[in-house]
Amino acid sequence: MDLATLVGPIGAIVALAAAVITGGSASKFLNTASLLIVIVGTLLVVLMKFNLGQFLGATGVAKRASFKKLVIHRN
Repeated sequence: MDLATLVGPIGAIVALAAAVITGGSASKFLNTASLLIVIVGTLLVVLMKFNLGQFLGATGVAKRASFKKLVIHRN
């Protein structure tokens, strides 16, 4: 697994947790309309760029990026 694949999501969760801890209530950071716009909007824009087969195949690519060992070839 690539280190950045691990550090990115963990860092995002830590940053969100720190914001909630320092800013008060978690409900301030969760807004259903905003989440729909960001998540669904992002998926639809990606679907505009790629065909359906590529779009659906992206889950396999994400799985391989997250769970496959990184092999570094050094000369």
